[in-house]
Order: sequence, then C-alpha cells, then structure tokens
Amino acid sequence: MRNIGMLMSITGMMAKHCPDAWLLNLTNPMSMLCTYLMKHTNIKSAGFCHQVHGSLGVIAEQFGFEPGEFQVISAGINHLNWLFDLRRRSNGKSYLKEFLTQIETSLWWTEKHKGVPAHRFSLELYKTFGMYPIGYDDHIWEYVSCFPEKEEWEDLGIESYATSYLKPALAAKETTLERALKEQKSISEGNTATNPFPKSADHPYYREVVCATIAALETNEPLYLDAMVGLNHGSVSNLPTDAVLDRPVVVVGGAFRSVEVGALSSGPAEICRRQITIHEMVVKAVVEGDENLAVQALSLDRYVRTMSQARNIWSDFRKENAKYLPTFH
Repeated sequence: MRNIGMLMSITGMMAKHCPDAWLLNLTNPMSMLCTYLMKHTNIKSAGFCHQVHGSLGVIAEQFGFEPGEFQVISAGINHLNWLFDLRRRSNGKSYLKEFLTQIETSLWWTEKHKGVPAHRFSLELYKTFGMYPIGYDDHIWEYVSCFPEKEEWEDLGIESYATSYLKPALAAKETTLERALKEQKSISEGNTATNPFPKSADHPYYREVVCATIAALETNEPLYLDAMVGLNHGSVSNLPTDAVLDRPVVVVGGAFRSVEVGALSSGPAEICRRQITIHEMVVKAVVEGDENLAVQALSLDRYVRTMSQARNIWSDFRKENAKYLPTFH
C-alpha cells in the first residue's frame, strides 16, 4: 500500500509534465502497482519482472542446457505463472512432457540444496493441480492456502530462511525499507560465491530487457517477451479480460500486445482469480481512502484467520505507514 501511495505522486507529476511518456515499472508489489497504473491512471505503463525468464534460465542449467535453451509459454499472476508449454529453441519441439517427467525424479526438485532455489513445493503443486507453477517456492507459497505445516519446514528447506532472517527481524522490529534493502544486499553478497546457479550472472540471457523494449517502442521492430505484467486482453481465456496478469507479449505498433495461451485449469484459475480480486481491492482502497475495503481485502487473504485479526493488522499498518498513505484521513 505504501508503494501505491508513493506511486500516486509520481503519476501525478507525469500527468502534468509528460503525459505521453511510458512508465516502465520494475518495482514490487508488481501486480498491485500495475493495477493502479492501468486502472486508475491514463499513464502508459508496463511491468517488468524477471522471474519467469530468470528461473527458466536456471532450470535449463539444472537440466544441463545453456540458459536460453527453453522458450516458455506461461501466464498467471506475477510471481505465480503457470506453465502451458516449454520448447527447445534449437529445434522448436515441445519439451513439456520431458520436463514434467524429469522433475519427478530430479534431485534439484526432490531434495533441498544449500544456495539453490527450492522447487519441492512447486513440485507438490504440480502433482496436485496438474499445472507447473513457474518460479521458486519462496514466491509461490504466498498465494496458496495449502502452505506446508511448520513440522515440514526443515525438510523442505524453509526453516533456515525463517530462523536466519524473519525471526530476528521481527524480534528487533526491523521493518523499515532501509533494513530490508540492507538484509537483501547481505544475502546477495553472501551467496555470490556459493550459489551454483546461475553459473554466471553475467550471461547475456539474464540481462533485463528494458532497453530492448524501449528500442522496440521507438523503432516498431517487433520484440517477443515471455513475461510482461499488464492487462490480460485475451491471453488467458478464463480470466477477466481486464485482469492484470503476467503473460507473454509482442511489443509492436507502440504497444504491448498480449499473446493468447489458452485456459488455465480450474485450480490455478481460481488461485489467480482470488488474488486478482485482492489486488484490485487493495488498490481501490488506497485510491479512495476506503478503510473498510482495506479490511475486506485483508479478510480475503489466505493467511488471515479472523475478522479481528484483519482489523488489527490494518490498524497497525496504517499507524506505522501514515505518511505514505495520504488518502486515508
């Protein structure tokens, strides 16, 4: 919410000084910020997230290929895309069947490894819902109610994260943006020498594509992007056309044009639909200064157990972030 409040001041200045400019967003929470930009402003915008692109590069390396060997077709909400197809760039053939067979037995999916993004919960979701969720466990589980029991954390490799970062931070009440950035920098620097993947973070595949996107907008040379956050516009047939999704696009004709991928199966579609609703409610609550709507959104969150808990969370959050929430009086 606080990021939405800050973004409102940026878009206000853009509307006044550069109303025809593009706002290319790389900031989280991606889906909520893009929902605000695309449903509550007239600013041209698009959201960049490297999760699909980056994680498929790492997955290719885990299978013994070069990053970029796989071309992915996926769609969903940001940080929870669902895999429709996976193709080898070298021959154009689908690799989906082989991929789904390999992850059932691959040690990268069935065991925990120090310094390697976890896939075990992702594998469980695939076994349950029949579609593979792209990304890593630490992003995916925030959107699903079937989170592992605490007794399972150590076996899944979650316990070390909870004890080394979350518990000390909460105990010290270190909740500021500066603290979060400091901790993230420390984690990144500490892992640089020990993480086996990606083998080289400098590989061209892992570069952000903002400059290439700007060039496509300027020159009208078509550019395919395997994941971009924006309006559905027919990419996923059984989600609302105006839902903000992470889906493949072609940048051409001065716009980001959605690529049709098909329909999600029932479970993944419902997970996405619920989260889309929460995102829209949170954004509208901030824009209109509607406290009741903020509590409603919290009440729909899968990890909030009671109405009183939702109200207490909102009360504490509003008090802590009052200066970033000017629409609430």
